[in-house]
Amino acid sequence: MSDLSYFEKLEEPRRSIAHAVHEKVAAIGPDLVQRVRWGMPGFTGKKDIATVSGAGKGANAHINLQLFMGAHLDNSAGLIEGTGKHMRNIKFYILEDVDRPGVEEAIRAAIAYDQENNA
Repeated sequence: MSDLSYFEKLEEPRRSIAHAVHEKVAAIGPDLVQRVRWGMPGFTGKKDIATVSGAGKGANAHINLQLFMGAHLDNSAGLIEGTGKHMRNIKFYILEDVDRPGVEEAIRAAIAYDQENNA
């Protein structure tokens, strides 16, 4: 189990959303190593796969699922955002966003990418 104390610094509803995102990744990737990366709970396979973090303020406050190799994943659902060379994010504004179509597929794709592209 990862150190989830970072989430306790977040105000509701972001705290609950962060826990739900973390639980979803953990359920989809039960063999991933859970560790703290940059002070945030994250997941590692052969290399870093994802972290869960709070971002934004006020009406823009949300949770990011940062996908370390998100730029290399299929984004046909349009959920993966960002312009980084490798890292991209999925944003979660409300708890129901965790179960949006495409979220589980993106997480599975990130895990598969890690397994297939890292020796």
